[in-house]
Amino acid sequence: AVPTYKGISVNGGIINMHGKREYPTWTRLSESVPIGQSYLLVQEQVNWEPGQNIVLVTTAIHDSRGWHQNEVFTISSIEQAPAPGVASAIHFTTAAVHAHIANHGYQAEVGL
Repeated sequence: AVPTYKGISVNGGIINMHGKREYPTWTRLSESVPIGQSYLLVQEQVNWEPGQNIVLVTTAIHDSRGWHQNEVFTISSIEQAPAPGVASAIHFTTAAVHAHIANHGYQAEVGL
């Protein structure tokens, strides 16, 4: 069988890509998010924007489909450097349904 590859290839030409680079695409919580909270604090400054969706990954001890606690939120606003040790505060339009942990050994991931 002939191998197939997916991607973009330019052979002897020029490629131009347009758009805004979102960075970082993943970061971690600075502080835990309790049930009912409608914002989260992260370790890196982000250039994300209101209206974009983010995912807050589960920190449930048993990570399976039956215990699925990943949450998707829509960003309502972002504050940069709101407090010492916090790079960004991300406010969202709904409240967290599950608790998400951030402690010395483990912090939940947040992705755009």
